[in-house]
Amino acid sequence: MRLPSRLVEELSSCVEEECVYVLFGVDGRVVRSVRLVNVLHSRTAFLVDPEEMYRALTENSDLELLGLLHTHPCGSVPSPIDLKYMDLWPVTWVIYSVCDGHVEAWIKRGALYRVPLEIGD
Repeated sequence: MRLPSRLVEELSSCVEEECVYVLFGVDGRVVRSVRLVNVLHSRTAFLVDPEEMYRALTENSDLELLGLLHTHPCGSVPSPIDLKYMDLWPVTWVIYSVCDGHVEAWIKRGALYRVPLEIGD
């Protein structure tokens, strides 16, 4: 997966609460990201409104759903809650660690696997 540099730069501002994005693109390259509201307003968890998620999916149906991106205060490994929801959303999950700027991509297909990630335009 290839993330735009500007998106990764934007993630460093997600200090007050976990930020959540839906990633759309072509051939593994993210060309559009949609930021969703974290209705929990929590630094350590996120929840999105199902209607907002539905709108994001339908309004971007011209592109492939590549994955979900969210931030963690520190650490870029999926949390136990992430692992649970990765079963429901079997796409690439990108996790950005706000404390050190490290970003990793993961997919769960029975086991958990790292997804190769490139940053750049």
